[in-house]
Formats: sequence, structure tokens, C-alpha cells
Amino acid sequence: MVGSTYYDVVVVGGGVAGVAAACAAADAGASVCLLERYGTLGGVATVSGVGTICGLYLRSQRLIAWGCSEFAQTFAERHILSRGASPLRARDGLIFLPYEIPLFHSSLYSELNARKVTVCLHSTVIGAELTAELIVPNNTDSNNTDSNNTVNEKEATQRISVLKLLNWNMPCAVTCNTVIDASGEALIPILLGLPCDCEGVRQAPSLSIGVRGLPLGEDERSLNVVIAHALLSSGFGVQYGSLAVLPGSKRDDHASLKYTLPKPLLLSNFPQHSDLELSARKNVGPLFEALKKIIPQLKNLTQTWVAPQLGFRTGTRPICNESLTAAAVLACQKPANGVAIGSWPIEIWGENARAEFSYFAEEDYFTVPAGALKARDVTNLFFCGRGICGEERAVAASRVIGTAMGTGYAAGLLASR
Repeated sequence: MVGSTYYDVVVVGGGVAGVAAACAAADAGASVCLLERYGTLGGVATVSGVGTICGLYLRSQRLIAWGCSEFAQTFAERHILSRGASPLRARDGLIFLPYEIPLFHSSLYSELNARKVTVCLHSTVIGAELTAELIVPNNTDSNNTDSNNTVNEKEATQRISVLKLLNWNMPCAVTCNTVIDASGEALIPILLGLPCDCEGVRQAPSLSIGVRGLPLGEDERSLNVVIAHALLSSGFGVQYGSLAVLPGSKRDDHASLKYTLPKPLLLSNFPQHSDLELSARKNVGPLFEALKKIIPQLKNLTQTWVAPQLGFRTGTRPICNESLTAAAVLACQKPANGVAIGSWPIEIWGENARAEFSYFAEEDYFTVPAGALKARDVTNLFFCGRGICGEERAVAASRVIGTAMGTGYAAGLLASR
């Protein structure tokens, strides 16, 4: 193991939540290092070609109003709206903001660079060291040396002192005061052997695909109606899943399509992530050829690119001091310790490869409690993004980019105190 550098805060994961966390900690005056296993930032938002930011605006049929943290709003104004993009309204008053992936990617870098955050790409965390920490109860006299005055077992805690990693396959270590797990997969608790939440069936993943040859005179909504009807009537939907034009992506005859697999992810099945990746790519060609034969408007459809990775919507979650619940989301609860705004409804992609929404009141929102970001079993470990503590259905509302930026920024502030 070579080298060991100290930082006040280390963020594990360079997705949108991790970037927001690093920015917040730096804004609070901490020295910050961000570790990212890939050679690029943005996580699912870039490597999976998401293309739209959900969770920025309140759901409304009549107005467009912000429903996110200040950091997310400022990021959208500075890097997306200022470049000509506009929010779009979809079904049931849902509002989202389309973005260009290369610009989004570079914008994340610029936010980190402006704050002098140390960014370590190609850095995979492979282990962590815990040290014991004893906290004397408040009712104990520190001057009393009576041997019967022992620290209660509940006051014995542990904290992370060292993270071990491979940086481009070179073993190294980072020491720190606090750690933020922004992996979205409870990576640090898993490495430490701590209990995690692997609740039930996970959501179906999606693959983004670039195409050309779409009819110039057809808008996105009409194309999606035609595609959905063809998949249903032909039975291809059962075999292959769903396919739709990503909202806001159509430019002339070019667009991005979202292909959603027909079955959800089961975390207990190994190596299902790889199987799903390979299956998705294998299915794209036959699906396109079938649709070209039954949909006249798609006869010239040609694939131009495929996202490097499937978009996995959910994963293993940590055990924290509090848990975000679906009931709290649907009731728009705003606890006193709420630290991040959530304005997107519960969105579940299940067996039929279609989204099922559970709505709360229009023009309202819920807030994520700070306890859902703070590890129960480790005093200096925090979480953000789609990897916070919560029920599966609750995280299906809080995982979107706008809210993930909010929980990320909140985790950064909490970790730097």
C-alpha cells in the first residue's frame, strides 16, 4: 500500500449526488477528495445517458415552479437553462428539464474545479478500516475514577479512519475525518460487513440508444404512441420490453430512445447485472428490425450509439438513524430535520417495463430527514443520492437527479460539521 493522504471529507462516487456532496463540503471550508471508479463524472446521468433532470420542479398543470434545493436550482440555471434549454411538461403535470450529456458532464467538472476539490478518477474503494470510539455518557462525571463508572455498551461507537483503494490498479490509502458514500449501492457498509437493506424486487433497468432516420414531421409524443401500440399489438413488448423517445431529445431525424427491459433486477441473483447488460444489447438489434417492419414511420431507423451502461434505478441501501417511508412521501411530510426537498412522485418500473406513478398533491413536496443520510453503526459515515436509507417505494421518489443533488449537498454539509 503506497501513499496516504488526509482529507477532511472523502466522497465515494462521482455521480450527481457525490458531486453535490463534494461541493457542499468544500463550501463549508473542508478539504475534500472525490473518488470515482470510472474515468468520468456523472454516474448514471452520464454513463447511462439519462438525458433529463426530474425533481427540479413541483408537479403542476398551471405553473412552473422550483421544487428542489438551492444547489440544484443554481446548477440548472447556470449550466442548462442559460444554454437555451427549457423545462417540458409531460403527463399529469410532471415537469422535467432535458440536458445535453457532454455539457452536463463538463458542468460537473467546472463546479468541482471552482471549489478546488481533489478528483481521483479510476479509483475503486476496496476496503476500509474502523477504529473504536468510546463516548462518555452526559451523566458521567469525567473526574470520577470509580471502577464501577464504565461506559455503557450503547455508547461504544466506531468510525472510519482509512479508506483503501486502487487508483488505476495502484494500491493506496486515504485517511479522513468523515466519509460520504455516494455510490448508490451502500458500498462502504458492504465492505465493512455491516447490515444493509436488500428489500424485495428491484426496478427494471433501461438502456439509452441514439438513433437517426426518424420522420421529420412526427413529434415525440405521437411517435411514442405509435411505438407503444406496435409493441402491444405484436407481442414484442412481452418479449423485449418497452421503447420510447426520450422527452426533449428529438432533433430533426435524430433522437435518443429509452429501452426498458421486461423484468426487474433481483439483487440476490449473481451475476444478474452482467446478464442484463448483455441481454439488453443483444435485444436491441432484433427489436429495431421488428419495429421497422411493422411501423412505416421507422423504416429508415438506424442506431448511432448505445450508452456504455444500463441505467439501474435502485440498489442495496444502508441502515441509518431514520428511514424515508412511502407514507411520508405521499403525505408530503416535512419533518423538522428535513434537509432536502423531494418534488417527484413515486415512480416504479416493474414487470411490464412501464412506469407506474403514485402521486402526492400537486404543487407540494416532501423533505428527506437528516437521519436518512447518517449511518446507524458508524459515526462518521453519511449517504446521499439513490443510496439513502428508505423503503423501496420511497427511494423511487427521492432517487431522481434534482432530489439527489439536494441529498448530496445536505450530506456534504452534515459531514463537514
